[in-house]
Amino acid sequence: MKQSFTTFLATLISINAYAGFSADTIHLNIKGIWINNENQINNYHVHDKNIIKITNTQNLVIELPSKENAIYYYNGDTIGTDTPFKVYADNKVGRDVFHAKVIMPDSSIFVTPTLSIQIDSSLLSEWWFLLILLFYLAILASMAGYLIFINRKRGIEKLADLRADWTNKLHNDIGGDLSGVALRMSTVRRKLMIPGLSVEEDLSIIQLLIDNIQKKLRFVFDLIDPKKDTLPIMLDDLNNFAIENARLKNIDFQVCNEINERTAFKLDMNRSNKLYLVLKEAINNAVKYSSADVIKLHLKYDKDHLEVEVEDDGIGFEMNPSQLTKGSGLKNLKAYAKEGFMEVKIDSEPQKGTKIKVIIPNL
Repeated sequence: MKQSFTTFLATLISINAYAGFSADTIHLNIKGIWINNENQINNYHVHDKNIIKITNTQNLVIELPSKENAIYYYNGDTIGTDTPFKVYADNKVGRDVFHAKVIMPDSSIFVTPTLSIQIDSSLLSEWWFLLILLFYLAILASMAGYLIFINRKRGIEKLADLRADWTNKLHNDIGGDLSGVALRMSTVRRKLMIPGLSVEEDLSIIQLLIDNIQKKLRFVFDLIDPKKDTLPIMLDDLNNFAIENARLKNIDFQVCNEINERTAFKLDMNRSNKLYLVLKEAINNAVKYSSADVIKLHLKYDKDHLEVEVEDDGIGFEMNPSQLTKGSGLKNLKAYAKEGFMEVKIDSEPQKGTKIKVIIPNL
C-alpha cells in the first residue's frame, strides 16, 4: 500500500511539473542568421525547412532576441550564458544542430525551434580544386607570356620596317639633294676656271639644296624625338612637300586644319609615318594625274578618330575595280593605310574631281 502511494505521489509530481513547464514555455523566434557578417534571415537559399546551409570556411552566428536578465542555454548546455547568440566557426564538414532555451527571472521559459546545420566543404579547401586552380593560373601565365613575346616581336618588326622606310627616305630625298649639291659644286669649279663666267645662280641653287637638306634632317630628328608630338611635325613636312610639287604644275594647294592644340590625339612614330606616306601618295597622284587647279587638304577630329581628306577639282575617274587597281599609286596608298591601322575611302567621278578620305582611329 505504501509503495502504491509513493508511486502515485511521484506520478502526480511529474504531471504537475509537466503541466507547469507547458504553461510557462513560450515559443521564441530567431532574430537573425548571420553568415560572414551578413544577415541571411530572409534568404531561403541559405535556410529552408529548418536547415541552414553553410561551407566550412564560413562563420555562422544565430542571434536570439535580447531579453533583460535572461539566461540562455544552447544545445542542451546546463551552464548558461547571458549572450543572446551562438557562434559557429572553424566548422567541420557534416551536420550540426541548434536549439536554445531562455529562462527569465520570473522562471518563464522560451524555447526556439531546432535547426539542422548542414556544413559542406568549400571548394577553396579541396586539394583537387587548388590543383586545378594552379593549373589554370599556369595556363594564363603561359598565354600572357606568349602574348608579350608576340607583341614584342611585332614591335621589333615594326621598328625594322620603320627604319627601312626612313632609310629609303634619307637615301632617296636627302641623298638626291646631296648629289645635286655635288653636281653644282663641280659646275662652279669649272666655271671658276673660265674668266667672266658667273657662278651666282649655281651658288643660289646650292644654298637652296642645303636648306632643303637641313629641313628634311630636322623633320627626321623631330619625328624620332619621343618628347614631341609627331602629328604636327609630319603635317608641316607634308605641307612643304605639297606646296613645292603643286607649284611646279601651277596648282593652288590649300590647307584647312580644324585640329587645335588641345585635341587629345597623338600618333606614334610608326603610324605617323604611314599616314605621311598615304597622304604623300594621294597628293602626288593628284598633282600628276588630276589636271586640277586646286588641291585641298582638310583635317578634322571627330569623336574618337581623325579624318584627313585630300580633294581636287580635276578630271576624276570612273569608280570601277579595274581603275582602282590600275597602277601602283592607289595600291601603295591602301597598303600604307592597312599597315597604319587606317581606313581609306575613295570617291571620284569623271570631270567632278576626286576625294580621298583617310580615317585614323585613336588607338
